[in-house]
Amino acid sequence: MIRVVVDDLTTVRVDAIVRPASTKLKPVSPPFEDLEDLGATSFSQIKIETELAIGSAVVTEAGSLAANMVIHAIIEGDSEPASANSVRRAMDSILHRASAWQMTTVGLPLLQAGFGGISTEKAARLMVSAVRSHESTTGFPKELVVVVSSDHDKAIVEQISGDLIE
Repeated sequence: MIRVVVDDLTTVRVDAIVRPASTKLKPVSPPFEDLEDLGATSFSQIKIETELAIGSAVVTEAGSLAANMVIHAIIEGDSEPASANSVRRAMDSILHRASAWQMTTVGLPLLQAGFGGISTEKAARLMVSAVRSHESTTGFPKELVVVVSSDHDKAIVEQISGDLIE
């Protein structure tokens, strides 16, 4: 169910990519600001009536990205920084949205690894925990493509993912 690649999230061909975001749908770290330029309409132009709940996820068009859709994972707010709890809740929401939309493949970064004080190992463990909780309930998504920036991170994620690696 999990495939780990060293790649650029903007070019991965999947049904949807995951974009970590704030309760106001703003990017939460510099690497995700690049997604703004390729979004359907700039993601910053999407109007939200009220702040989104931390731990939730919303789906939008992907614009010029290689993916068809974007799942915005809400992991922090103005008064609440990203935490292991918010990342774990967002992972559950990501998987729920992917299931509801019957997405076969979802590309995602390790949420807040290297940003927000969450290590690569911790981010991978949170992801694996969410996948293990979700895998028995539905057939979607069939594959999570975890996009990392180095072979070192790839090895860490693959080791932690264990039998979930394809």
